[in-house]
Amino acid sequence: MKLTIQAKELHNKSFKITNNIGEHYELSDISDKVEYDFPIAGEYTFFFEQIQTPKLPKAISVILYLLTAVMQGIFHILLFNTDSDWCKNIDPYLIKGSFTTYLFQDTIINLSYVPAHYEEITHIWTPSAIRLSQNCDLTAEHIKNDLAFSEQYETYAKKLISVSLIGFILFGTLLGVAITQNILWGVILSAALILFIVILIGGLLISAYRKMCHMRDEFQNHQTM
Repeated sequence: MKLTIQAKELHNKSFKITNNIGEHYELSDISDKVEYDFPIAGEYTFFFEQIQTPKLPKAISVILYLLTAVMQGIFHILLFNTDSDWCKNIDPYLIKGSFTTYLFQDTIINLSYVPAHYEEITHIWTPSAIRLSQNCDLTAEHIKNDLAFSEQYETYAKKLISVSLIGFILFGTLLGVAITQNILWGVILSAALILFIVILIGGLLISAYRKMCHMRDEFQNHQTM
């Protein structure tokens, strides 16, 4: 008798799935299927736990970014990937729990993940959730992940800075040519465009940082109510 747990719409999240005798596997958008074999029909319990994405040490992450920032900027421009809705990717919960099901034949259970959602009008966070295609006895609990706010802001900031570097390189080159050729209007225009990029990117980063702090404060206040 076989039970198959099939991943459906995990939104780039990974989960450790464990049965009641300790056999565990990872379920993700890539490894999207977990199978267990059972000798007899009966009631079986499975435990799930969201896996945090491993992070590189800060120093290594910064070095890699500096080495690849220009290439990332070109990539983001070609794909129009500036991630202006970055705050919608914030998911400040980790979820874990268990579900129990009765098996009497080969069964497939589709497992999907519903990300947390922030309602800007009411300033209320709706926690993430697990959905199962079968009628199972499901229990879940949430763990706060405050770092999700700063991590998503950092990702957005890196994309924005990478894109701006392309502008700095382009208009910096034009500025250099205008200076060597003594083209006054070219110097003024290139310098003005570089200044515009600095002001624009600075304004966007400050605005996004304030929004991130506001959403984080709303989340923390909601948790203490």
